[in-house]
Amino acid sequence: MAAVVRHRIEQYQPVPMPWALDLVNADGREPAEVCALRRSVAHELIQQWVEAGTFNHDSAWDMLGGWTGRRYRRNAGDAEGALRSAGRPALLDSGDFVWLYRLATDATTGGRGEMAEAFAVAAATVFDLADDESATLVLEDRTHRVWKHVSWWFDPVPLDSEVARCPAPGLMETSKPGRNTSDACTEEVPR
Repeated sequence: MAAVVRHRIEQYQPVPMPWALDLVNADGREPAEVCALRRSVAHELIQQWVEAGTFNHDSAWDMLGGWTGRRYRRNAGDAEGALRSAGRPALLDSGDFVWLYRLATDATTGGRGEMAEAFAVAAATVFDLADDESATLVLEDRTHRVWKHVSWWFDPVPLDSEVARCPAPGLMETSKPGRNTSDACTEEVPR
């Protein structure tokens, strides 16, 4: 399956989310078997890209985006119909961070530097600073490969800097008086 998915991604073709990777139970939770299968496909994709020498940041992002809602389906789920489509838009998400972090650790320990770096890059793409477990994990070991890809989240911002004065993109509105959207970060806005 990973070879087909990889080929479609590399050819810039839409990748339908396979039904078997997009199931949740009646409570809306992903069953362990589905999670294991989904992660197995992600692991194999990363491994194939690394072996081909083509893994990069774009590869990691391709596991997050570009998946279409049309799903191939062999059957209607389990006999009781307890499993249903989750509507998953991506192969990996922030819930996979700890798994990817540990894969990077294991690959480093095993002397597989390229795989370790690929897992670290993939982990960084799904990192969610709001998740306490993920944030704690990266803060506790700043020598881990993942750290260099997420450390910017933790960089201090001087309060008198241009970055601190510049509002987040999309917050500037032309309808508000005193706002200059053409050069939002360099013009002082009266408060």
